[in-house]
Amino acid sequence: MTKLLSTTDKKNCTVTIHTAAQPAFDFFHNQAHFFDKTLFNKTTLDELSKNSTLHAIQINNNEIAIFSGFEHISFNLTSLDLKQHTIIVFTDLVDEVISQQAWRSVLRTVISSVSSQSIEELRRNLNDAVPSDYIKSIFNKNILSQKKLAQLTSSSRDTLAKQYQREKRSQAKPLSIFQQLIKEDSGE
Repeated sequence: MTKLLSTTDKKNCTVTIHTAAQPAFDFFHNQAHFFDKTLFNKTTLDELSKNSTLHAIQINNNEIAIFSGFEHISFNLTSLDLKQHTIIVFTDLVDEVISQQAWRSVLRTVISSVSSQSIEELRRNLNDAVPSDYIKSIFNKNILSQKKLAQLTSSSRDTLAKQYQREKRSQAKPLSIFQQLIKEDSGE
């Protein structure tokens, strides 16, 4: 059963992310998106967020747990003004269905908004974070390979491999001064 959260209920309601949707929420907000949200001011982000629809479960009279609707660049749980949104409250969903809906919403958005410079990183993040049954249902594979991703994004496997190598180099731990001295002394 579903209902719209009333204006009165919105005024006194606290909001969390549903525990079954938390992995999808974390995944989405840790991706490199096409647009860098840190370059937008708060007014712009608020404008982009207005009138969006949130799906939630009612925990009690004064608390809801969102499981979908957070998958856009301007979503900010700490400054969320419920009066600016339509909130559909579900009363009879189990955690598995909530998780599926959260991942479906996140993947729908991520697939259409990933930065072309981060395609390989997204592939690895998808394989690491998204449940394999969702990967299989979307990509018809148990894991998303470079070959399959290259096909889907009109990229080459070489491009993806270069992105991986570039990321690997940037994440390499810098040598300590002691290690640098040893390396110089040994003639490497």
